[in-house]
Amino acid sequence: MSMMCSMQGCTQKHGMCGHEQMMLVMMVMLVVGGAAYWLLG
Repeated sequence: MSMMCSMQGCTQKHGMCGHEQMMLVMMVMLVVGGAAYWLLG
């Protein structure tokens, strides 16, 4: 759902998209950070 919003849903429901993108960025940062910590640690 977040991916759909960031790609094409942004123009249709602009208010929700900002929130969705913020959540998506947070999730990506968490996943990348966790993976890096697991690999390096």
